[in-house]
Amino acid sequence: MLRHRNLVCEKNLKIDKSIHAAYVKAIRSAQHFVYIENQYFLGSAYYWPSYKNAGVDNLIPMELTLKICSKISAYEHFCVYIVIPMWPEGVPSSAAVQEILFWQGLAQKHRKFMIYVHAKGMIVDDEYVLMGSANINQRSLDGSRDTEIAMGAYQPTYTWSGKKTHPRSQAEEHKEMTGHLMQYPIQVNKDGKVTTLPGHECFPDVSGKVLGSSTNLPDALTT
Repeated sequence: MLRHRNLVCEKNLKIDKSIHAAYVKAIRSAQHFVYIENQYFLGSAYYWPSYKNAGVDNLIPMELTLKICSKISAYEHFCVYIVIPMWPEGVPSSAAVQEILFWQGLAQKHRKFMIYVHAKGMIVDDEYVLMGSANINQRSLDGSRDTEIAMGAYQPTYTWSGKKTHPRSQAEEHKEMTGHLMQYPIQVNKDGKVTTLPGHECFPDVSGKVLGSSTNLPDALTT
């Protein structure tokens, strides 16, 4: 049964934002690490230096930022891992994909064929997992646009406090990855400016700017 605190009334309609609330609560509760796999990573546009009115105002990127800052201030070790595809589905040089990459920029010669990430999930401290159909963008988390579903689960007997160390999990077998992950081809300087790697402004072979570009498309189509 839906709890009333996750229902928001807008224009006389009740909108369920429980998935967004679950992400926020889990991030705020994290003590050691957050691991996210998602097809998109857009949000917190209200704090962008420009394009504040893009409408992609979910709190996920800002909550992660605040969590990292709080851990730095407390001199506590904390990690955030975010796994996303090199570009969202579609042609990377197309207007829609370029604008999505542009939004995401604001929040080897071989082995260059990407494994497409279509998962939508988050693991916190190896204690709690949130899985479902919701992307980290406004369409999925707004509550009034796409229809989504998600579930949360935790291991009550496998916790940091109970084990006094990394709780691991109930899985006894661990296998090494047969593939590999690569760093997203951007760099961030000390002032927070995001740029491409020198000489790599576009994706190899398929073209399209790595940082994307603003277009005349309605923001609602790409957020």
